[in-house]
Amino acid sequence: MTLAVPVEGITPRVQEIGRIRMGERGPKGAPVKLKTFRLTSNDRRVLDAAATLYGGAVRQWDGAPDEGMWQLTTAAAELDILIPRSLRSVTQAWELWQGGTCERRCDGRTEAISGGPCICGSARGDEGSCDIVTRLSVILPRLPGLGLWRLDTGGWHAASTIPSTIDLLLALDPRPMVPAVLRAVQGSSKVRESTGKVTTHRFVRPMLDAPGITIGQLVGSAGTDAPQLESGERAQPPTAAERVARQRAEIEAREAPAAEVAETSATPLAVEFSGAEIAEALSEPAADEIVGEVTPSGLSAVALASLARQAGRTKGQLALAIGALGQPVPAPTEVTAVVTAMSDEERGRLADELNLDWRTPVQDA
Repeated sequence: MTLAVPVEGITPRVQEIGRIRMGERGPKGAPVKLKTFRLTSNDRRVLDAAATLYGGAVRQWDGAPDEGMWQLTTAAAELDILIPRSLRSVTQAWELWQGGTCERRCDGRTEAISGGPCICGSARGDEGSCDIVTRLSVILPRLPGLGLWRLDTGGWHAASTIPSTIDLLLALDPRPMVPAVLRAVQGSSKVRESTGKVTTHRFVRPMLDAPGITIGQLVGSAGTDAPQLESGERAQPPTAAERVARQRAEIEAREAPAAEVAETSATPLAVEFSGAEIAEALSEPAADEIVGEVTPSGLSAVALASLARQAGRTKGQLALAIGALGQPVPAPTEVTAVVTAMSDEERGRLADELNLDWRTPVQDA
């Protein structure tokens, strides 16, 4: 809620700290593309902080449109950003610039400068006509200062992908400030000239991504705290054991049978026991263990493995059943070793958890 009463004809907006640029002017004034970002601002302390985080050296911007401007070409090709949900982060327009001034700014229907109809015409996008310009306003959360950083970029790729990617990020993350990563990505396109010669055009384009987290993790963590951009390190994906434990907790919260987890899990863990693994379970039997034996109190490792295979149980299901017995949930690749280390009685309880009819003797594998 704002304390200020809006005045008709004035659009409220958050102040701008600086600009994010993807190119610069060469010695003769020709545009030169960069492989990283160029940050510009009239606040040197902000750029000094950016240089510490993203590399590069702060320099005075000679020939800047305003006095007292500074610039930093980063060594890193990606920036940590926040997308404010409450603000309009992306704007687009067809624009014609001449002599450093904007002569036209159209949305396809209305020309904003004159207030008349759009006059860019069907030739928009062609040389000498209106070009599409996409403006992205974000927060750089690791830098000091209260305000936004703006990136102006041209080209069809940015115009078509940035708005949709912003919508996707906002849909996946319900928080008011959505963390993301802005990358400078090198690209190229081949164009056949009127002479028949094929020319390769190389360019740099902006790309938005989730901050060190997969889409599955974002969906699974909706409504909970997701990784923050503090250390600058990319978050590691969860281990198989962590995924299994989380999936079991979700299923139990819905009061569903544990046996359904492997079928409903978004991460397939269904890998059946192999003959080699059963042989591994038999490689070092306990002194009092009879291979393949089923007793009134329990059963051997190979007997459990044989029953599991016959009943179609998967390693994911066995891992969850082991956790139900009060033990740590193992990764699917560790199930064989855990089962082998159990006593006959523990394997009997595990078989009960898996609903195996283990009191009926089975044949050796």
